[in-house]
Amino acid sequence: MAQVRRRGQRPGSPHGTNGAADGASGAAFSTAWLLCVGLVLISMTANAISVGADNPGWEPWEPWVLEATSNLVLGALAFIPGRAVGMARGLNPRTALLHAAAFLAYTLVHVLVMMGLRKAAFGVMGESYLVGSLPGRLLYEGPKDVVSYAIFATLFWFAARRGKTGEAPRVDIHDGGRLIRTTPSDILAAVSAGNYVEFHLADGRRPLMRTTLAKVEATLGPHGFLRIHRSWLINEARVTAMEAQGSGDWTVSLSTLSAPLSRRYPGALARLRRN
Repeated sequence: MAQVRRRGQRPGSPHGTNGAADGASGAAFSTAWLLCVGLVLISMTANAISVGADNPGWEPWEPWVLEATSNLVLGALAFIPGRAVGMARGLNPRTALLHAAAFLAYTLVHVLVMMGLRKAAFGVMGESYLVGSLPGRLLYEGPKDVVSYAIFATLFWFAARRGKTGEAPRVDIHDGGRLIRTTPSDILAAVSAGNYVEFHLADGRRPLMRTTLAKVEATLGPHGFLRIHRSWLINEARVTAMEAQGSGDWTVSLSTLSAPLSRRYPGALARLRRN
């Protein structure tokens, strides 16, 4: 059947990629990442002010160093849940394992880098920072990292959804050994021809694909294609004229192509007249 795919999708892949998370354009991925960074900056500022107020005996810089070394690292690592979202394929055990592995990497890198930055920052200020044990720090930071990971993953998931709905679909037509890639707007009509469907393209090409018109209709119907005859499926947006032929039948013009509109499809006639 004619397969509608998103721009940037590789053959055989059910989701598109554009160098970012699968299913999200590069712009959508970048926007989600910037939102994540914005959230951690807000969190860092609020927490630093709160910690400073709760600990008046601390040096003024201490709350900011503690919060910055944690939150900024989380913001930099937000791409990890983003990539995991892009690689996931539905809700299944494999997706759960993927996110579990991504989270372990996320929290481990967060804790290691945070501990190193804090030790270095306190050293520059002439103070010492008790790093503590890695397992203990992971147990302490882990539950908090689960929350931030979930928030970041959700933002990237919404970005992926937005990217999919915002991109133009693509249609792959397999004409024998050839693969013709086009878009619904460039297809004038699809016509049943026995075990095949002939596509009439705007540039004059007429590729033939082994499939059924019912399958093509199921794919292209949501993109403005209308069944007007048992053998014809047309692109409603490409209709330029209609002419009555008597007995309830009509001829529909689509650029240089003429298609029969059967009286057995009164709903199609009403829709074309209305639009």
